[in-house]
Amino acid sequence: VEDGVVLGTMGYVPEEGALNAYQLSYVAVHPDAMGKGIGRALWEALEHDLREQDARIVYTWTSPLSYTERPRRFYESLGFRCACILPDYWMDGDDLAIFAYRFEG
Repeated sequence: VEDGVVLGTMGYVPEEGALNAYQLSYVAVHPDAMGKGIGRALWEALEHDLREQDARIVYTWTSPLSYTERPRRFYESLGFRCACILPDYWMDGDDLAIFAYRFEG
């Protein structure tokens, strides 16, 4: 928050039935604040919190199509990697791309 304006938010939920696995469920950065390190700062705080909970892996969902290029580049810059593609998930021709971040050490 800066001058009463929310610049970004990020949240996660535990994956039920999976040991120490979480889903990065939402990421939002104010359009005027994009590219200024807000998302990375939020991730660093969230990553610290997850490490304290002995997280093993975090997943996030997106599409591999061009309209999600910016979020995919962001996830990759944080160390997420595409773990799998599920065809036609969102709709015919728009697959689900699941990105994963593994905690090491």
